[in-house]
Amino acid sequence: ISNQQFNYNLQGVVYSSLTYYSKITGEYLKYSVYLPPGYSLSDRHFPVFYLLHGIGGNEISWIRDYNVHRKIDSLIVSGEVEPFIIIMPDGRRSYYINDYLRKFPFEDIFIKELIPFIDSTYKTASGRQGRVVGGFSMGGFGALVHCMKHPDIFTGAVALSAAVRTDSMVYHEKPEKYRQYLNPVF
Repeated sequence: ISNQQFNYNLQGVVYSSLTYYSKITGEYLKYSVYLPPGYSLSDRHFPVFYLLHGIGGNEISWIRDYNVHRKIDSLIVSGEVEPFIIIMPDGRRSYYINDYLRKFPFEDIFIKELIPFIDSTYKTASGRQGRVVGGFSMGGFGALVHCMKHPDIFTGAVALSAAVRTDSMVYHEKPEKYRQYLNPVF
């Protein structure tokens, strides 16, 4: 039976602004999930792509602003890529690392809470071979950091226009921008 006979099976499903409880922060945090075509009918476990938004975004940015789910649907249906799950967490303005004051230690939340929660909630492929992290700007920075710091967890990173800065770039940043975006984290 071909996929074309089941139109409902040609599109993945997106659940936006779901929550999970963080013991680290004592609050419910948001994420969105894309489940590929055929997910609900399959017994297989799917690779996971953790997709991180830029500094002005949130857990729905990739869906609302870029229609990433529709683009991935077309790649899966055409056979260009195998089906996979996408998890889009709300990273706030954390740069996806532990801030120096530990008010929102995203790295700890991500590694110790979100990934285990996702693995226990969805049909995910186990181990690092089934996990990639990527993102845009601030999210690209986070993807690079997590892939390099946690090679036991991620098999690769996709860094799109990663917000990586040298010490000189930080030093020469406009004071207003530094206070608003960099100082709270770094």
